[in-house]
Amino acid sequence: RHADAHHLLAEQSTRNPFVGNHQQLQWLKQKWQRVARRLNTPEKTEKSESQGKVTQAVLVQGEAGIGKSRLLQELYADVHDQGHHFYVCHCLPEHKNNGLFPFLELIRQTLNISESTPSSIALNRLELEFSQAGCSVERALPILCTWLALPIVRYPVSQVSPQRQKAWLLQAIAEWLIYLSKDQALLLVVEDLHWLDPTSLELLNKLSSLIAEQAQQSATDKALLLVMTARPEFQWPHSDSRGDSRGDSRGDIRSEKLETLQVSRLDKSGTQEMIYQLASNKKLHPSVISRIVMSTGGVPLFVEELTQMLIDKHLLEKNGFWQLKNNNALNEIPLTLRDLLIGQLDNLAGAKDTVQIAASIGREFDYELLACVVFKSCKELDRDIAEMLNADLIYKVSQTDKNQYVFRHNLIREAACEAMLTETRQQTHQHIAHVLSTDFPERLKTHPEEVAEHYSLGERPEKSSQYFIKAASLAISTYSNQEALNFYTRAVQDINKVIPIVTSAVTSTVVSAGHAPG
Repeated sequence: RHADAHHLLAEQSTRNPFVGNHQQLQWLKQKWQRVARRLNTPEKTEKSESQGKVTQAVLVQGEAGIGKSRLLQELYADVHDQGHHFYVCHCLPEHKNNGLFPFLELIRQTLNISESTPSSIALNRLELEFSQAGCSVERALPILCTWLALPIVRYPVSQVSPQRQKAWLLQAIAEWLIYLSKDQALLLVVEDLHWLDPTSLELLNKLSSLIAEQAQQSATDKALLLVMTARPEFQWPHSDSRGDSRGDSRGDIRSEKLETLQVSRLDKSGTQEMIYQLASNKKLHPSVISRIVMSTGGVPLFVEELTQMLIDKHLLEKNGFWQLKNNNALNEIPLTLRDLLIGQLDNLAGAKDTVQIAASIGREFDYELLACVVFKSCKELDRDIAEMLNADLIYKVSQTDKNQYVFRHNLIREAACEAMLTETRQQTHQHIAHVLSTDFPERLKTHPEEVAEHYSLGERPEKSSQYFIKAASLAISTYSNQEALNFYTRAVQDINKVIPIVTSAVTSTVVSAGHAPG
């Protein structure tokens, strides 16, 4: 029926071992089994389920690099083996104020709608899909087309208020997500909530209400478990039934049995087990293992990267053990994960500057924009992309007709940006903003916040403030009030940066005029 349209990162084979957090994995599997069993099952449910205590949403929390995505990959394998399916939405830092970004991307991927898809075909697919989902097509589709930047040709433009339009849209998308679980239980995953846009937060609240209604039925042909991930600093905001943040939890997903699962660091034995599996047939010397354990602090990503770096560069086989080549190698072991990732960039033959420019664009970047920004030939750029892929820094995104790529982990992208000189980083962002505003008119029309963000990071507040205001106006047109407020706030912040500069220039002019000969 539907192909699983999840992000490439979720499709990657589990090349690296799953170690630690086995209790957390079993807990997740149990929650999933309880949801999946409800599919077309009459009242033969557990006592707690019959009392309405079915988990509707799970929040998996843990620090960056701790293995949240890796934990879920183990769950995906179970879901697939059982004949059910899963969809994965990714929130991205560059789209944290782009309303409904992860869910609009899911719609595009699921229905195979891209920039090259003729609008008539895209509309046909949307009509069929949302009508089968039981949505009011005449009411919701014109609004959805506006959000998807598709022309509205078959329906009259809605005359109701933007607030009512957004309510209809959220209801339709939530109903569609429930529909995806028809006849096959669905695991819906939303990763990295710390970058979630405010309107998507409203949608998750709406979805949780529909899941709650489904959970009250003794037998159903739909079963959905919502699992989300976030870093520890994320706190679920309270909202009322209208989606406004007012401290009232009515309609809030927190009041709908959201359960939180903490992902922990590896203990010493878990770290050692991971090292053994990563080393494969290489028998590491106990001193090397001890050094990795001491340096990494049980963070799986750090364990993985440091072990691989030592094997590739600093170890040799001696007396049946792989040992450090010399004592100087100890001084080359990075003290932090960030230092290690930056060091990996220095090892690239000629692609370091391309990696940094790509990282400046965002967690995801497309070849077309990158080619316009880098000062290299297509042949040189292709070579750099190949080197980045070979170094496992990026993956190519599937299910798109664009040459689009994503950094394997956002920590890699952050490290690449931080390794740039401040002046170079600012100039890069200025150049990206200029290219977007001049060479990508359609992108500028629908996403002025991208240009605004790059000008802001490039310390050009007189330009960024203008584009933030345009982004706010666009958000208001779809009743994305919180996004609009965020954009206006950014505009004011950048305008305040300009005022001292202008004041200083005026003062200097006045003083100079005062000293001029009469």
